[in-house]
Amino acid sequence: CAIFAIGPDNVIGIEDKMPWHSKQDFYHYKNTTMGYPCLFGDRTFFGLPKYPQAGRYNIVCNPEYKTEVVDTENGQYIKVASIEEGIKLAEAFGHKKIFICGGRSIYKYCLENNFIDTIYLTQVDSDDMIKKITHNPDKYIRFPIDIVKYLNEGWNVGFINYPDDVLPKETSDIQVKFLKCTKK
Repeated sequence: CAIFAIGPDNVIGIEDKMPWHSKQDFYHYKNTTMGYPCLFGDRTFFGLPKYPQAGRYNIVCNPEYKTEVVDTENGQYIKVASIEEGIKLAEAFGHKKIFICGGRSIYKYCLENNFIDTIYLTQVDSDDMIKKITHNPDKYIRFPIDIVKYLNEGWNVGFINYPDDVLPKETSDIQVKFLKCTKK
C-alpha cells in the first residue's frame, strides 16, 4: 500500500516537510496506518514532527544503512538499506500489509516496480496553498508522476467517507477528500 497527501499542482512537500497542516489528514493517516509497518525514506522519516510513530512498525530506508534496530526515547525504528529489505522484514514478522509513506523517490521506485496494489490518497485543496505554490513553484516537492493520469489507467477509485462527528475540525481553509484506489 502507499499512503500520501497531494495538494494543488501535484505538491507533496516543501523542504522534506508537509506544506500544509490538516487535522483531518493527520487523523486519516493515523487511523489507516495504526498497527501496520510503515516504510519511509530517511529524509521523510526524520522530517516528521515526532518519530518513531507510536503504534506502528517504523522502517527507515537508506542505501548506506546496515540493518539495525535503533532505540530512542520515543520508541524503536529499524534501519534498512533497501525497500525490498524493508518489505521482506515486515513480511518475516507476519505482516501482509505495509504502508509506503514516502518520500518522492521511494514512491517513484515502488510504483515503477509494481510494489503497490492499493493507494490511500488524500487530496488537499486550499486557496492559500494555490497562492503560495503559484508565487514560488520551485520551492515545492511534487509527486513523481501525474497521479490523476496514473489512476485513470487501471485503478478502481473510491471515496472514503468519515462521519462528520469523527473528523476533527480544520483551523484553516483546507479541504480534504480521502480516496482508496485499488488495481483493477
